[in-house]
Amino acid sequence: MNALQNEHEIIKAFFQTDSASEIINSLTFMTESLLCTENMEHMSLEMRMHIVNQNRVINQISQLGENYR
Repeated sequence: MNALQNEHEIIKAFFQTDSASEIINSLTFMTESLLCTENMEHMSLEMRMHIVNQNRVINQISQLGENYR
């Protein structure tokens, strides 16, 4: 198996492990954690909150999508 096929299998297995909403929820958590660090001095609090709110909307939409299948 070449490297490209191996990478494809790893990615395929990853996405079969968790649902889309679980993956989005994890990404949202990581993004919020990053945005809440003090190292983000160049980004305003308003912009951080905007990003967090948009991520939460994405998370809610993905959960609704799974519940209405």
